[in-house]
Amino acid sequence: EALFDLCAGHPYFTQIMGFALFSQARSSDRWTVEAEDVAAVVDRAIELGGGGLAWFWDGLPIAERVVYAAAATIAAKSSTGVEVRDGEPLELLEDRGIVLTDCLHKAQTNLIEWKFLDRLTSRPETVLRGTYRITIELVRRWLVRQHSIRDEVWELQDLEPDLKPLYESACQARNQGELPKAIKLYERVFSRNPNHLGALFDLADCCLHTQAYGRALELFDRAYAVDPVRAKDGLLRSGLGYAKLLRDEYLMTEARNVLEHLLDMGADREQIRQMFAEIQQMEAQKIEPQSPVGRFIPEWRWKLSQDDDRTLS
Repeated sequence: EALFDLCAGHPYFTQIMGFALFSQARSSDRWTVEAEDVAAVVDRAIELGGGGLAWFWDGLPIAERVVYAAAATIAAKSSTGVEVRDGEPLELLEDRGIVLTDCLHKAQTNLIEWKFLDRLTSRPETVLRGTYRITIELVRRWLVRQHSIRDEVWELQDLEPDLKPLYESACQARNQGELPKAIKLYERVFSRNPNHLGALFDLADCCLHTQAYGRALELFDRAYAVDPVRAKDGLLRSGLGYAKLLRDEYLMTEARNVLEHLLDMGADREQIRQMFAEIQQMEAQKIEPQSPVGRFIPEWRWKLSQDDDRTLS
């Protein structure tokens, strides 16, 4: 029964578990196998079955792999250690900065139809909630160890392989310092595949360096959900830059909201406190922004405007 719970009768996984059990029995010279013996060889079985597990994984399309990894993460954190409620994998992906496209919604449905997720019907409440489990428990344990959801989401940028030349052109323009051109190219990649995470981080950095702080903050905000360590510095710099622009326009409430958001995201408190103090001082002195004769247009914006009617190679 313990063996069936792990392998769900799948011949390959049952075989590697059987081999691991046989090896353990032979080494200990104890030929009666109990349930605890099955549990004891799971790690060894995963090692032995690495090639077959990788083959099993590679047979799934990218979107299904990402949703399946999310389901394994959800199951591991559930009260039973195996249950996944309908919609929870997609909610986790959204929390990790992923846009829920049609292919991801379809992937969840496919995993159920293809029996990679098995509906639980043992208790009435699981039926009502639409509760599932990963059909092969051995696979779930392997997924948790080998395919972290934080790593797997990066596979989504390969959903449309024909975008690769466009992305490479954007990277080339960025490396050559042609940031307005790079921004337009990254935006084109992003419009086709909103889950191209390489374009997300690169575009955010380009916007930051062209002082498009509002757009940079929007992008780094999402990037922070994908990889907090990598995005934290850009989030802070774009947020402070945007708050300063709002402050200079005397939009104090909006500036405070940006600063509060940075605090919620774990940004450096000293720099934010300094900005809060500057806002309070301006309000106390009733310093009004000067009304310019014309409106300042950053260099990167007018360059983009000039390029609007040109075809980018």
